[in-house]
Amino acid sequence: MNHPRSEKRRFLPRDYVATDDGFVFAVVGYDAESSRVLGNLRYRSDPDNANQALEKVPSDASKRLLRDRDDYLWHCPRRDCILPAIPVDRVVTHFKPEDGVAQILGSPEHLISRTAGQIATQLLSGGIPHTHLGITGSLLLGCYSVDSDIDFVLYGREAFQRSRAWLQNGLLDGEVDALTETQWRTTWQRRGCPLDLEEYRWHEARKYNKGIVEGVRFDLNLVQEQLLDPLPGRKLGVEEIEVSVKDASSSFDWPATYLVDHPTIRLLQTFTATYFGQAEAGERVSARGNIELLADGSRRMIIGDDREALGHYLRVKR
Repeated sequence: MNHPRSEKRRFLPRDYVATDDGFVFAVVGYDAESSRVLGNLRYRSDPDNANQALEKVPSDASKRLLRDRDDYLWHCPRRDCILPAIPVDRVVTHFKPEDGVAQILGSPEHLISRTAGQIATQLLSGGIPHTHLGITGSLLLGCYSVDSDIDFVLYGREAFQRSRAWLQNGLLDGEVDALTETQWRTTWQRRGCPLDLEEYRWHEARKYNKGIVEGVRFDLNLVQEQLLDPLPGRKLGVEEIEVSVKDASSSFDWPATYLVDHPTIRLLQTFTATYFGQAEAGERVSARGNIELLADGSRRMIIGDDREALGHYLRVKR
């Protein structure tokens, strides 16, 4: 297994970076473009807390905070839109998920970290190399609470598929619990997607990337070894289409990519986690998103430029 991080590729999705003014961003791109790192604002230092504790920043508050911050907004030529992007010279701390596993294995006193350590131990004993397992989110940052979820990162498709197989077997033998009705509803409401609750749950349950251990929810997230250099695209407008999926082997990648059978649109891509692993090869889907014209003359659909992907969707026709 090759690890995606290298000297030339310092930043990866699921990393976190803290800036010199107390903002903490979740990285959402591979390495830096034009000396900037793409990221979403997730935490900030509480100015009223003497210990500089981190407070969670909701998505709507994040957009308000960055609205007038030209230093953190950048026009990305590849995606032809304005995105939050952190100048590399403003980064004071770089949090890497692969460094977080040792932290949780050495912190058995808290329910969340203890449970994370139990799951990590099982994944490692199942053949996933220590270097290919990471922990991200509040556990990586050290600001977790009793209500926190656990977010694992698997580096490389082989490690990710092994972790999904472990979760699926765990659900069958009772070592892992499925989400409760309340947890499904909470997750669905947090995503804010156009799919109704039943439809959302049907798509999510078959992905085998989330479960419950000791009453604590955890997620499995892929960061792939290689990233295809994305072609720049020019936006043409929003469309709705119905197509058959030809290849979904990159459906958990960042961005998730689906090759489809369509006269002009070659692929569907999404940066919104709700639609990762959403469809399988041979299935027919309906989708709504931005159509982009690529330099080679082909077209792609981008489903969501942010976490919520408001008004966009990808659903399997059942």
